[in-house]
Amino acid sequence: MESIRKFLIKHIVLLFVLAVGSVIILSFVSVTNLNSLYERHLRYITTLAGKNLHYVFSIYYNDVLVSQSLKTLKEEIESAELIYLKLGPREYFYPENGRNYQGLFKLCKEVSSEEVFHTEEGILVCYPLYGEFASQFITENRKEGLFAVLYSKKTIDSIIIQWLFQNIVLFIIFALLGGFLFFDMLVRINGNFNTLNSMIAYIENLLKREKLPSDPKSAMKQFLDRFSFKEFGHAGRLIVKLISRVIKLTEELQRQAIKDFLTNLYNRNYLNQFVTKILGIVQRQKFPLSIAMLDIDDFKLVNDEFGHLKGDEVLKSWGKVILSSIRSSDIAVRYGGEEVLLIFPNTKKEAVSYIVDRIKKKFSEIDFGIGKKITFSAGVAGFPEDIPELKSLDDLIEIADRRLYIAKRSGKNRIVLED
Repeated sequence: MESIRKFLIKHIVLLFVLAVGSVIILSFVSVTNLNSLYERHLRYITTLAGKNLHYVFSIYYNDVLVSQSLKTLKEEIESAELIYLKLGPREYFYPENGRNYQGLFKLCKEVSSEEVFHTEEGILVCYPLYGEFASQFITENRKEGLFAVLYSKKTIDSIIIQWLFQNIVLFIIFALLGGFLFFDMLVRINGNFNTLNSMIAYIENLLKREKLPSDPKSAMKQFLDRFSFKEFGHAGRLIVKLISRVIKLTEELQRQAIKDFLTNLYNRNYLNQFVTKILGIVQRQKFPLSIAMLDIDDFKLVNDEFGHLKGDEVLKSWGKVILSSIRSSDIAVRYGGEEVLLIFPNTKKEAVSYIVDRIKKKFSEIDFGIGKKITFSAGVAGFPEDIPELKSLDDLIEIADRRLYIAKRSGKNRIVLED
């Protein structure tokens, strides 16, 4: 799978190569068209000059007039290196050293219309001179002479070089501007990718913690504020929503793992985790620890006579009463079907009896619509009152469970603190 960063770089390089190729092809076509245009320009100038000379010299000419006319023409046409004129048997060159190129002008002797020859010496444009001759029956054109101009290649070369230089400068300017824009775009996109990667790494570390934050959005606001593109911001917010959902599901799973769904009290799993911690503290600090074992009286009869839904209602209400009556430091565990274990750190068992009695009174006041009150019995045990050394919580549970059995045998609906 290809990354977006690599995809963008690859396509930007491809776009640059295509742009350079397009400029080269366009320059080649433009140079070809420029040469063709310059050639037509030379044809036009040569034809116009030849016609003018032919018209003048058809009336009258001599060597001095011809030489002066060719000199004037040479001065007016800056790119002209050499001018050749043939009138009848006479040949004229300007400048005079043009006779050295007499062999070059032989190229023009066979032409019947204006022609252009590209030679090593330059661009030779030939224009034949025709005169009209009339007889009794027809009028015909006869070749009377030849006019030719050798133009310097430097002129067109300098034009092409100047044109190419201007195009290269413009291309470099646009390439630099485009490169700057692309570089800025890549930097911003790369910054957003880095922010997204940092955000993902932060989330990975976050999920490794034992305690997850309740509000991940505020924890990741530093990343969301750094996104400069909407798409990345949308992706970041989506990740926050997903991680919030994951945290909520995780918390719910953790809660279900340690709490009883019916009574909302802790379950035996939590008790197993809690025992090691609380016993270690008690053994080091030597502070008191008391427990109470509670069991609803005749709960089986409630289920048998009024159904399990009514039994569930009783257990839910019992859990609410217990949680509303104990302290935040106290632990309430659903130990069995209708049995509840209460653990009171740093509390003596006499104080526990008052708390359990308060729970018993609140619970007995609830009307479940079955025509009688529902009560519970309890057995209480404490360290160090009942056991000189606490090696295991099971030692206290065994004592409290024995006293719960005594409470049941003694008529139920009571709290027993002693054997």
